[in-house]
Amino acid sequence: MIQFFKKPSNYLYVFGRKLIPLKNTMIIGKAFVEADLQDNIGIEKVEFYIDGELKATMQSTPYSWQWNEAAIGKHEIMVKVYDMARNVAVAKEEAWIINI
Repeated sequence: MIQFFKKPSNYLYVFGRKLIPLKNTMIIGKAFVEADLQDNIGIEKVEFYIDGELKATMQSTPYSWQWNEAAIGKHEIMVKVYDMARNVAVAKEEAWIINI
């Protein structure tokens, strides 16, 4: 079974710095997406998506990715994790982003 926590989540982030808690996630500047994973079998790979489009795949730690494309508005950040037994876990976070 895969367990993980991720960043960003319900904070204001300015250029990667976590500043204050908010009801929704807001990012100004680059988005740093991190997955802190635990699995009793082992992690095969981690995929990072923006609005349903695959942006990066990681097969070793650290499981993090920097989104640095021009963007304004609300976007869905999704992390999909596969373990060695082919179990899949998905976490999604909607975030308001301003990065120009």
